[in-house]
Amino acid sequence: MNRDRITLCRQNSANTYARFDRIDGSHPLKQVERSCVEYRVRTRQGGQVYYFNFDLAREMGLIPKNHPDVLTTGLKEKILYTFSLVIINEYDEQNQISYPEKDIRPHTYMATRYLQLQHPNKRGKTSGDGRGIWNGQVSHNGTTWDVISSGTGATCLSPAHAQTGQFFKTGDKQVGYGNGYNCVSDGLSAALMSEVFHKKGIGTERTLAILAFEGGSAINVRVGKNLLRPAHFFHHLKQGFFPGAKQTLDLFIDRQFKNGDLKTKKYNHVIQDFCERFAKMAACFESEYIFCWLEW
Repeated sequence: MNRDRITLCRQNSANTYARFDRIDGSHPLKQVERSCVEYRVRTRQGGQVYYFNFDLAREMGLIPKNHPDVLTTGLKEKILYTFSLVIINEYDEQNQISYPEKDIRPHTYMATRYLQLQHPNKRGKTSGDGRGIWNGQVSHNGTTWDVISSGTGATCLSPAHAQTGQFFKTGDKQVGYGNGYNCVSDGLSAALMSEVFHKKGIGTERTLAILAFEGGSAINVRVGKNLLRPAHFFHHLKQGFFPGAKQTLDLFIDRQFKNGDLKTKKYNHVIQDFCERFAKMAACFESEYIFCWLEW
């Protein structure tokens, strides 16, 4: 293949997968006070694409409708560039660890705060995404999707930090869950189960991709049409920070309305819809023998 054809192939590949570039850490929840902790991120090297959900990617507009179920070289590179990330956390800052400038991404990514009652603080001041970040959002055909990753580094919202007050090095094998990594088996079981739920008409977040690394660790990428959960409101309420609760609720309502899942933005109708959906979900889980930690 001559040089001109190689250049043309690269340009076509860049255009085909250009929608991935919209997933750059941007998200309106960042504008809500006390809603998150923002981290700089860098490229994590050595990853392989272990799993990719082609049907979901087509639905999100990340790949064309006629794209075959084949991980082309261009698609692999785009998946790895978009999601093979690790945060530059407090441990890195304290120990003045430096990284190549070319590996550091231009935007920050957020670890969201939400109420977790297993933390010593019962008001949500220390809890949230302990080993994950929100990659951002992407819109296609009138639907907006949230994109999040688990296994991207140890944040200050993990139980390990809450219990010890120490910041931990990402990947520290002495820490276990608190080291910020996830594993391939967790990602694969979640991918299989979520697709079973989806096929049965049970709404849930779904796995878009799993990136595997040497030693069995993984970054598990999940998406949903609205990944704000009740616990994102509860931590504001527990702390009496009602402006944050209202702003978060307004974001939730705006997303549901634009996605066509709400017909009105009136609070009383939204709360009624919220309760009905929660009740139907709980009843569905009960009848289908599905264990789910509903307080989240």
